[in-house]
Amino acid sequence: MPLINTSLPNLIQGVSQQPDATRFSGQCDAQVNFMSSVVDGLTKRNGTRFVQILDDAGLTLSEDSFIHFINRSETERYVLLHNGTKIYAYNVLSGDEAGIEVDGVVHTGGFTPAADSYLNIPSSVGTPRALLRASTVSDGTFLVNRAKTVATDQSSRAAALDKEALIFVKQGDYEKKYQVDLTYSNTNPVAATVNLTYTRTTRRGNNFYNLSAVSSIATGGKGYTTGQTYTVVGFPATEQSKPLKTLEGTASLVVDTSGSSIGEIDTASVGNTGPEIYIGSNENVGDTITIEVTLALGEATSVGTVSTETASITSGPASGSNPAANADTSVIAASLNTQIGSITNFSNDFTSTQEGNLIVLTRKLDGNAEQSDFEIRGHDGLGDGALGVVYKEVGSITDLPLYAKNGFIVKVRGDQELSADDYYVKFETTDGQDIGNGSWVETFAPGQLTNYDTSTLPRLITNTSLNKFEINEIKMAPRFVGDDISNPFASFVGKNIQNSVFFKSRLGFICEGNVILSESGLGARNSSGDFEYNFGRTTVTTLLDSDPIDVVVESQRVVSLTAAATSQENLILFSNNGQFVLKGEDLLTPRTVSVKPITNFEYNDETDPVSVGSYIYYPFDLGNHTGIREFSLNKTTDVYESNEITEQVPRYIPKDITYFSGSLSQNLLGILSKDEDQSLYMYRYFFSENKKVLSSWFKWDFNMKIRGFEFIDSTLYLIVADPITDIPSIVSMPLSFDGEDEGLATYTANGSALTTSIATTPEDNVTHLDMRIPAIIYNDQVKFPTFTAGSTKPLRENISTFVVGGTSYSPYLAASDIKVYTDRGVNIPVTVTASGGGTIDPTSISVNNTGVWPNYTSVWVGYEFNSTYTFSEQIFKAQAGQARTPNASAKQFIKNLSLYHTNTSDYKIKVTPDKRAQYTNEFPESFTGAGSSLRTELKDGFFRAPVFTSSENVEIVLENDGAKPSNLQSAEFETFVHTRSNRYGA
Repeated sequence: MPLINTSLPNLIQGVSQQPDATRFSGQCDAQVNFMSSVVDGLTKRNGTRFVQILDDAGLTLSEDSFIHFINRSETERYVLLHNGTKIYAYNVLSGDEAGIEVDGVVHTGGFTPAADSYLNIPSSVGTPRALLRASTVSDGTFLVNRAKTVATDQSSRAAALDKEALIFVKQGDYEKKYQVDLTYSNTNPVAATVNLTYTRTTRRGNNFYNLSAVSSIATGGKGYTTGQTYTVVGFPATEQSKPLKTLEGTASLVVDTSGSSIGEIDTASVGNTGPEIYIGSNENVGDTITIEVTLALGEATSVGTVSTETASITSGPASGSNPAANADTSVIAASLNTQIGSITNFSNDFTSTQEGNLIVLTRKLDGNAEQSDFEIRGHDGLGDGALGVVYKEVGSITDLPLYAKNGFIVKVRGDQELSADDYYVKFETTDGQDIGNGSWVETFAPGQLTNYDTSTLPRLITNTSLNKFEINEIKMAPRFVGDDISNPFASFVGKNIQNSVFFKSRLGFICEGNVILSESGLGARNSSGDFEYNFGRTTVTTLLDSDPIDVVVESQRVVSLTAAATSQENLILFSNNGQFVLKGEDLLTPRTVSVKPITNFEYNDETDPVSVGSYIYYPFDLGNHTGIREFSLNKTTDVYESNEITEQVPRYIPKDITYFSGSLSQNLLGILSKDEDQSLYMYRYFFSENKKVLSSWFKWDFNMKIRGFEFIDSTLYLIVADPITDIPSIVSMPLSFDGEDEGLATYTANGSALTTSIATTPEDNVTHLDMRIPAIIYNDQVKFPTFTAGSTKPLRENISTFVVGGTSYSPYLAASDIKVYTDRGVNIPVTVTASGGGTIDPTSISVNNTGVWPNYTSVWVGYEFNSTYTFSEQIFKAQAGQARTPNASAKQFIKNLSLYHTNTSDYKIKVTPDKRAQYTNEFPESFTGAGSSLRTELKDGFFRAPVFTSSENVEIVLENDGAKPSNLQSAEFETFVHTRSNRYGA
């Protein structure tokens, strides 16, 4: 029976759920609270640092709360929270609450959105985590509510086009005709009022009446047609000083105008009796009442006498006392204006103003306060080229005068076959005078809506100063050129925006199958100095490179976009069943933009994709578990690839993912599931020369309910809740120490002042405690610090003082299993005395061995956590050609396990053979020094532990259950192997 060695060159390959025989060397059954590092090997993860408890305002958070982190700078980092009731903001470095200003009022203790407001999340609609999405750009965070439908502002309708015309003499000449033909109706429709007789015909316990006859015509109105039926549209609110109510139905009358030229009603009869009415007065059956009602207008747009009136003059001869005046355009215009004013009854329907060579003809308001339409044409004796007329629209911009009325608007027609190239211009005089010289500038169509209802748009949360935010509606630039055809509203109107994105200096929104990007540069400041985001064109006469982009994603499948992420100058769009790329050429413009499908993989939109460097990671459903894909552009083939990185762990990550984040500096991903809310599933990767050499999955347990987390640089920030009380806290976890902690701290009290000295020495041990905070020993009691206001916690360099008199309370709810360690890695046994004899709210933490530790001894306080690594089953593999494969004829008996380590204090090897009791081999901790100078030694070397059991059905676990470092590099198994036969051809 030969004795052989089997080597595991490293222990950092992470968890695999493949059969043991097919796993790579270094993969394991389980890895909990260890970090895989290509530099340090298998290392105990760092502990969390307690920053601040968040129970001041009774804040509660659930797994459905919305949490978003903001990295403004190294000295300002925040978290936004929405728990379904209130919105909070906290500084994650100092733990201070940030005030939230809304409508000029600064809120502390959270801001409560008004009912039915954009940020109000009723439980009947959904949860904050499901409905809210955020993206941060510089100091601004755009917050999207997926349940809100974008609408237009109905009060933003541009003024209707005035019914007025410009008549201008372009060229004066002698003895030439100048003529204007004006066609119009002298009367507009007017609603009639009619007296109706209602009779009480039955006794039903209430006073109900039916229409029985037309009593009389109160006012005959105008615009009605004999024999036509018109509905009753207006009843009085009261009758006989009693409320009048109508039931369902519509009454109508048949009218007779008796040949009236203006359509005035002479008589009428009942067409449809319509609804019963109720009047609160006590009457008898057969009694009648008369009610005056309003009749609907007819369909006619104009009534009365329609005629064409002509105003014509002939300019004077080239002879006489002042022949030059006879060809003067101003003189000709004045003469023509006088002739226009002489039209019969002209002053009843029009006004005209003449200045210079210009006449402004304006239709007067009628009895309904409206301007009726008219037609106008100009003729002259110079081939119709000497007199210009502008009304409603012109065929070319060159048809317009440069001397006109200020604010006059006209449409310029483009191609007769197309309406999209029509545009509108407005005249602006040079000095703002009513009539004068000036220029025509592009404007928006009269009578159409110009802006969005900003109450239905995402909110902008701005970090205005340290620990202060403002929540505002997004200010949108109104449409100021074109019309609904040439410059329509963005396609998110009438839809629910799903997400926001910032791409190539454009703000983008995603909804259904559309991607809408703002004008390049986002927009501009208005006259009040407020920045307005622009999603409309700035001119419709030409398509500018800076114009907004609004594209539809086309696919054979139904596309519902929910997220986007940037990748190598492109925007990757995600729907639930496919991925698309939006890109341009050198510049992203409306002409160069394109959207193409690239992959057709499923995507779970419970969380947004995560961009880490040149890779994008996104989750998808794997039955009752979750898979992760790595999306990238292959630099060799220029083809997008989406590779699954959970192939070796298909049943590892739970479903119901709530948060997903990544760290570029650490090549690390973290995943939080609602099903296991006290753990993060971690993925560590490493590329060497474009080849992935590390793809490691493992898990970190925190023994606290994780509500949300984020990697910022090389620090992990978490919002956690106590598993017993649900009180939330902010904690942080540095991901790299470089083998050193904060340094050895020395505190010196000078009266009420405190001097802190921190020195980095080899004696400084990294102390791995969760919820770790600094403290001191004083009179054999643990005393907690007060930090300088606004400083980063819990760095010891920011401690202002320690309260050494009286009881020093823990800043968080501490259970009896709390641990205390010195800077040098020595555990100090303590006793926790809780108020009321309970297990939380300690009133004191006392050192058990009194008199050993001098006053102001620097210590760490927190919770120990267990780190474990479970080896895969060791299978003997024999040579088979160029590879080694399992040998079924061999039996293997493990003699020893040797572990190689660096900078390690202690660890255990636990062996559990099949159907036998577990036994433990311990690499023990060792110390140097004595008393308060006692410190833990960190050693390099290897540790051989006896195993003495079959390799089948045995569990071998590495464990570090304390607070001291373990850095494990490799392992070697010494085994006896018995083979019944040799492999042929090996």
